[in-house]
Amino acid sequence: MEVSSIWNTGTVIVSAVSALIGGALGMIVRGIDVRQKFEKLRRELQQAKDEAQARQAVAVRAARDSAAALEAFAHACYALLTENARADLAGDLLTYHLPSLAAGVRAGDSAEALELESAYRDLEVQVRSANDHIDETFRDDYNAGRDEALAVLEARAYETAASALKLANRYRTTFKVPRTRLSGREHRIEAEILTRADEEDAA
Repeated sequence: MEVSSIWNTGTVIVSAVSALIGGALGMIVRGIDVRQKFEKLRRELQQAKDEAQARQAVAVRAARDSAAALEAFAHACYALLTENARADLAGDLLTYHLPSLAAGVRAGDSAEALELESAYRDLEVQVRSANDHIDETFRDDYNAGRDEALAVLEARAYETAASALKLANRYRTTFKVPRTRLSGREHRIEAEILTRADEEDAA
């Protein structure tokens, strides 16, 4: 065999081997690149999941706080009426305004959360309107303002307390927030609030 033929054959073999090695290296590099991209995507998905869970946890805490504030307001309204009845019998000073309602806390940006936030603001307006109504009635001496104001106070207290309990239930239902088990007395108070509010609506 001539030297040139041997050389050409060797060149072909070397070229083939080089091509195989180059292809293998290319496949390895592409494989590494795919794995790196997959790992990056996995980390991004996990981060998005963690952030979503953190937002949900914040929203649930806000919903729980809002529900608790609404329930506390409802019970404060009932306590106010009870104390006024006692004070009236004892000749003590009476209270002619509803308890304060704690400011609502935003429970996220979902449609449901925004709807609940709007309902909470509506209740805040309802409380202010009730207090204005009570105050105006109290100052109306021509129509026996004091006694009439107490009647208005009672009606509006049951009305706003019932609204607060219903809104609290919406928060707990929407965000799946369980409520601490109520005592028998607390159950009776809330049942009376809702019953009296319904009676006022029907009157």
